[in-house]
Amino acid sequence: MQDLITEINESAKNIQTDEASVSTLYDKYAPALYGRIIRVVKQKEIAEKILLRVFVNAVVDKNVKQSNHLTLFTSLLNHSRKKTYSTLKAIRVLETCCGTLKKSTTPLS
Repeated sequence: MQDLITEINESAKNIQTDEASVSTLYDKYAPALYGRIIRVVKQKEIAEKILLRVFVNAVVDKNVKQSNHLTLFTSLLNHSRKKTYSTLKAIRVLETCCGTLKKSTTPLS
């Protein structure tokens, strides 16, 4: 998870956002979002990548920074849900047409 924080902070630097505020945002909301994502995905590596994308997109989105606590969490939760299901859909397409994923991958339902 430390690698995720580092990647998110690097993204914050690239778009000139305060790293401290990004870290605070991550510390506050990442556990709940990760829990939601991992319940659906059931694969640590994929769940971490989805969480990373959610926070990178949150850093870029100016509206997220101006939200209050409830709408901010709801916004992040909705974005993580959408990102999770779009990732699962992409994995299914790859499995169906390309057969590129390892056999050890947990079946997606």
